[in-house]
Amino acid sequence: MILRGKTMLRFSGALILLTPPAATVAIVAAASNAALGDFLYTVSNRDGEFRTVDPADGHTMASVEIMLNGQGVGGATGLAVNPDTGVFYALLKSSDTRVLATIDPETGVAQQIGDTGDKFSSIAFDSDGILYGITGDGADNPETLFTLSLDDATPTFVMDLSDDHDGGEALGFNPDDGLMYRASGYLVDFIFQAINLDDLSIIDVELFGDQYSEATALAYRGGGMFYLSGIAGDLFTVSVGGEVTFIADLDHRAKGLVFVPEPGGCDRDPEWLCDGDVDGDGQVNPVDSGLVQAAFGSLDDQDLCNYDVDCDGQINPVDSGIVQSLFGTCEEPRSVCP
Repeated sequence: MILRGKTMLRFSGALILLTPPAATVAIVAAASNAALGDFLYTVSNRDGEFRTVDPADGHTMASVEIMLNGQGVGGATGLAVNPDTGVFYALLKSSDTRVLATIDPETGVAQQIGDTGDKFSSIAFDSDGILYGITGDGADNPETLFTLSLDDATPTFVMDLSDDHDGGEALGFNPDDGLMYRASGYLVDFIFQAINLDDLSIIDVELFGDQYSEATALAYRGGGMFYLSGIAGDLFTVSVGGEVTFIADLDHRAKGLVFVPEPGGCDRDPEWLCDGDVDGDGQVNPVDSGLVQAAFGSLDDQDLCNYDVDCDGQINPVDSGIVQSLFGTCEEPRSVCP
């Protein structure tokens, strides 16, 4: 997107504002770097930071303070991204309950939606954009699954999950099998469950491998694997079959996770030709095709505005948002690779 001689690039939550002549070169570098790896967004119940974390080694890549009504927050207990809109939602701590809010991942500015009325411990969206939340042990209605209104945060009862397993509560939705996963328990008394949201049946999954002390958050990575953060500030993967593998120690306790896959992470046909004015400089040259290749790989003659840019298996507003930020509007779809 060209704005008064400046180039603005928004890619997977990162905003870069550049001025020519460095803009073109920097866009290629930024897009190429973005495609080199995945990352996690995290929030913590111990501070008000919104972090970007490298899931390969757990180090914090960047952080921004969450601000609600111009004030910092004491922490957060859940984080999720709407698959239909790409908007981030978080549970922010208040004295007795949790406030549902949207968060701008670039600025940390939060917009309150409403008070949930109880101490919710985790949230997750399903594939239809419905937000689910589960309450923690300290809630008035502990270990209970609800849906939360995106208009005012009103909870609607779904099912009671209370049992003899005290400890953390974490939710993560798997779009591949359509099941909501729940991690709970403390020290040696763990449960990992898959919940069918249609008939509310539950499948218990036996855990094996490495051990965490208490689950604090889940985020689906793809390929039947979740990221799981522990109360000790550690990061694991856990498969839908129950295998737990330690990855790294974090520098914080993550109480909410959102996984962002690397752009262009799927296979594409290597034969392609791009002849659109991608950078808006009035010329069509190898720089334009280089931008597209660096950002997305081969496009195989497809219209960017109707393309699975982030390779998540879905064509949705997240894809068109990336395209709009890089190349301009999708209101009148055009192809830079005719």
